Amino acid sequence: MTTVAGLRVVAGVDVWVDLGSVLGIEDLVVIGDQIARRAGSVDLLHRVLERRGAVRGVRSLREALRWVRIGSESAMESRVRLLFARYGLPEPELNGEITAADGSGFVCRGDFVWRDQKVVGEYQGRHHFGTFDRGDDDISRRLLVEDDDWKYVELTKRDYFNPARRVAMVRRLARHLGVEVVADRPPKAWNGRFATTSTCLTAGPDGVSVVRRR
Repeated sequence: MTTVAGLRVVAGVDVWVDLGSVLGIEDLVVIGDQIARRAGSVDLLHRVLERRGAVRGVRSLREALRWVRIGSESAMESRVRLLFARYGLPEPELNGEITAADGSGFVCRGDFVWRDQKVVGEYQGRHHFGTFDRGDDDISRRLLVEDDDWKYVELTKRDYFNPARRVAMVRRLARHLGVEVVADRPPKAWNGRFATTSTCLTAGPDGVSVVRRR
């Protein structure tokens, strides 16, 4: 339990444990990413799960913890990261800073950064299409990155949810990274683990994670 605005409420990490019996692993990773980002560590999730013991869904929670990372700033960034893993792409650095090769300074911060291969992936959510200024900033950022000899791959929710676009996007990244795609579909070992996309994550004014059904 924790106190928010003078009220005793269940801590977000305990809610995450309680959801282990009702959510799929992908959803648990999405929520776990946000809890870990706010806590600055994955250790909190490990500690609370260990303290709670043999709760319902503990196997799913333990599997999800293997994939929780600090750095994803949205639910879709977490889902896209898991998509990359399903198709055998190397794990990227999350929201990493890119600096100019000539030492002139900061260029941008990329959602998914493969530094050794000089590849950056950028998830463009709805807010990227809202105003001229935002669109202009995005174009400027892409040009600066490409001028420094990086490959820049943009993707949207349709690249995630549309099967044909998803495969094309993954293959595009794989070419830039110099790797082969594991399969056009997730390997059987992942089936049933990361299939659910039934939830989305928001943050209330108290900073507590909230899961909503779509």
